[in-house]
Amino acid sequence: MSMTTKVATVLVLVGAALSFDAMPAGAEESEWNRGGLSIGPRFAAINPKDGSSQPFGGAQARLHLGDILAIEASADARRNMSEGNAKVWTVPVQLSALVYLIPKGPISPFVLGGAGWYYTMIQSSDQLKDSQHRFGLHAGGGLQWWLGRGISIDGTYRYLWIEQLESKDVAFRDKKFDDSGHMFTVGLNFHF
Repeated sequence: MSMTTKVATVLVLVGAALSFDAMPAGAEESEWNRGGLSIGPRFAAINPKDGSSQPFGGAQARLHLGDILAIEASADARRNMSEGNAKVWTVPVQLSALVYLIPKGPISPFVLGGAGWYYTMIQSSDQLKDSQHRFGLHAGGGLQWWLGRGISIDGTYRYLWIEQLESKDVAFRDKKFDDSGHMFTVGLNFHF
C-alpha cells in the first residue's frame, strides 16, 4: 500500500468517525452551505510519466462563490533525490476553478481545471545549482465530504500538461506542452 493510499485511508476513517458527531440529527440541505473561505493542509503525490515521486505536503485555500463555484489556490513542496545524488526541489503553485455537480448535501463531486507554475531547483553533489520555472495546465475532478458546517475533507485527481523547456520563452500560442502525468491530493478544509 503506497504512502498516499495510507494517508487517504486514515483521513477517510477519521472523517467517518467525526461525521457521526458533526452531523446533527435531521440536518437539512442548508447545513452544507458552500459560501465563504476554506483553508487547510493537504497531501499530494505526482505520478510523472518520466520518473517517480514520493508523497509530499502543501496547503490549499478555496473561495466559495456560492453553492456551485469555487476558486482554489494551492502550493505544495517536495524534495527528491535523482541519479547522481542530486537534490531536486519542486514547488507546484496551482490556481483551479471547481464546479460542484451536486450543489447541496454532505458529499459533493466536482470537476476542476486550471493552470499552474512549477518551480524546480536542482542541486548537484558538487554544489552546482540550476532552477527552472514552467507553466502548466491541469484538469480533473474530485469529491468533497462535508463533515459539518465548519470542516470537510476532499480528494482530487488532476491530469497535468507542463510546458516543454524548449518553448519557455515563446508566445503563448506557440508554447508546447507535454503529457506530464497524474497528481492526486487529499485535503482537510476548515471553513470560515
